[in-house]
Amino acid sequence: MSTYGLNWKSLDPTTNVVTLGAGVILREATEFLRQNGRALKTTPAYGNITIGGAIGTGAHGSTIIYNASISSQVVGLRIVDGTGQAQYISSPEDLRAFRIHLGLLGFVVSVDIATHELYKTTAFNRIVPDSVLTDGTLPGLLSQTDQTSFYWFPSLQQVVISNWTIVDVSTPGNAFTYDHVPSTSDTTNGLLQQGGEALQTLTSSKCKDLAAVGYVGLRGVEVYFQNTLLRQTPLFVPIYTEDGVTVQNPATGYYDLMFAPTCRDDGQSIYQCVWAHHGLNITILDNEFTLALSDLPAYVARVKTILGTLPGAFPLQGILMRFSAPSDIYMSTAYGRTSVHFEYYLLNRLNQNTDPAASLAAFQAMAQVAVR
Repeated sequence: MSTYGLNWKSLDPTTNVVTLGAGVILREATEFLRQNGRALKTTPAYGNITIGGAIGTGAHGSTIIYNASISSQVVGLRIVDGTGQAQYISSPEDLRAFRIHLGLLGFVVSVDIATHELYKTTAFNRIVPDSVLTDGTLPGLLSQTDQTSFYWFPSLQQVVISNWTIVDVSTPGNAFTYDHVPSTSDTTNGLLQQGGEALQTLTSSKCKDLAAVGYVGLRGVEVYFQNTLLRQTPLFVPIYTEDGVTVQNPATGYYDLMFAPTCRDDGQSIYQCVWAHHGLNITILDNEFTLALSDLPAYVARVKTILGTLPGAFPLQGILMRFSAPSDIYMSTAYGRTSVHFEYYLLNRLNQNTDPAASLAAFQAMAQVAVR
């Protein structure tokens, strides 16, 4: 059932609670709030999702200082339940079940969300050794800034840390980000598709020397994509920018433009979502596992052991880590614990049903460790 027709928006000037139809797109919601001097405290990392979908799945950003999801900011829901009855859900105990519901508790019509004064954020990316994941300093790093994400490149033994610090709305700067869902051109997609396929074909070779050459090439792609998180990189959109061309790092802009990027899939621009280039589409095997933050050092050690045995490369933004403070929402992956979310992006083959993606065996081993 589509919710796109449920697209109304209103703000109560007394309580500063915003009411959004379940089909309102996140970017539309934050632009409406900006016009009224208000904001969400945190957002997921993609601006093209609907409000109903965002809360239903527990879509989250990355912070242990605040609650990381939109769901945690919900103060009421209007739903139609399984018997066809309209209900308004607002009691704290009921909300613990309804804020994240996976579509199982009824049809969401609209959502009431608490808002905050409008603010900007300053983003800054930098490289550190990956020893930060195991040396005990990580909790302190995560507490120093309002939002933090890590991009781990195991083959380089490095982590790119992305920090976002909340600043006053009067702070100069109108930057936006292409992070997480970078827009690409046909040229970039074509090179990535064909080059990635050639390298992955080598990694599947029964000749160990050819397979090794394939992985060396993929690790070279890792270096390229690591650069895109930090500085101007040929054939790629800037990580943070005010003009869409020049990288700024650090950069300051309105919170939603820096937290939740969008991309176009309408064919009306040179730059489109990576999956919106017709015959040159890029698709990925995208999986997320969430662990208690206290388990991070042990898990990282196991991943390094696996990669010492099985070949592996994660060229598309490395292994992404985002973080969540403990949640009391029953279906939250951060329920009752400070959590780390691992996101693995493997580049699919052109014939993904018959040809395995490079690093698939290593990824599956990591997944089994995460499950255990």
